[in-house]
Amino acid sequence: MLAMNDLMAGGVLEACRELSIQVSQDLSVIGFDNREYRLYDTPKLTTIDLPLRKMGAKSMEKY
Repeated sequence: MLAMNDLMAGGVLEACRELSIQVSQDLSVIGFDNREYRLYDTPKLTTIDLPLRKMGAKSMEKY
């Protein structure tokens, strides 16, 4: 299951706990944006990094 962002993926992890679904064994969950607060999830969340600082700096360059 790929979530639009790590916050939504955290909600999926919580729902899995409530429904006794074992993440990794029964369902794979992947977040998107690699936010720091996701370090505290159990189990650890797989996430795709979104380099926001680099993207912002690149958008400010003049051509």
